[in-house]
Amino acid sequence: AVADDSPVIGQRLRDLSGLLPRNSIIATIVRTDTAFVPGGSDIIEPGDTVVIIAMASDIDEAQRLLQGL
Repeated sequence: AVADDSPVIGQRLRDLSGLLPRNSIIATIVRTDTAFVPGGSDIIEPGDTVVIIAMASDIDEAQRLLQGL
């Protein structure tokens, strides 16, 4: 789940290009038992579960970002 102090909280997906690893994409957001394919105007909220597609070498970086580490 996305941490309360993650820098992605409250930001639109289209504005995350400088934070997420290059060539990664948020494919799905799960929020309160509902999964959806997000668009650029969707916002990540605390507690969301996020499915990211990325190169194996970038997964740790993306995970640290979402967990607020």
